[in-house]
Amino acid sequence: MKVTTDKSILTQKSNPITKLDDMKIIMNQVNEMFKLMAESQGVGIAVPQVGIHKRFFLAVLDERKVELFINPIILNKSEEMIEDEEGCLSVPDNYGTVSRHKSITVKYFNGKEIKTETFEDLNARIIQHEYDHLEEILYTDKAINIVLKEAV
Repeated sequence: MKVTTDKSILTQKSNPITKLDDMKIIMNQVNEMFKLMAESQGVGIAVPQVGIHKRFFLAVLDERKVELFINPIILNKSEEMIEDEEGCLSVPDNYGTVSRHKSITVKYFNGKEIKTETFEDLNARIIQHEYDHLEEILYTDKAINIVLKEAV
């Protein structure tokens, strides 16, 4: 499993996880995605980034806790927006300024239970970025001032 940079793959529709999907297979994919995210020092990864068109992603919350979001639905978005720099594992070495909602409320299944939670600031930004992958949107579609940063 590897992270794709192919825009034609990244912009394909993601299908909801259904009861017919095997959770064991999904959890194996999650484990592989976690390894990829950790190796790349990412803070999130969505399954379309590895060429699988299902609706789930991983997000590192509070800079330490990894949360699984299966079939997430954003129920509410704050009116307040915050601009900040973003990058993406599928668009290596490019960064741009993206405006995101300061807080969001999300309903999702974490592999064990259905949860509804409100997230703010960096957590909200990470979730919105990964959610966009499920919606066939790359951060570069929303970004301004996209720049190439050389690896250090």
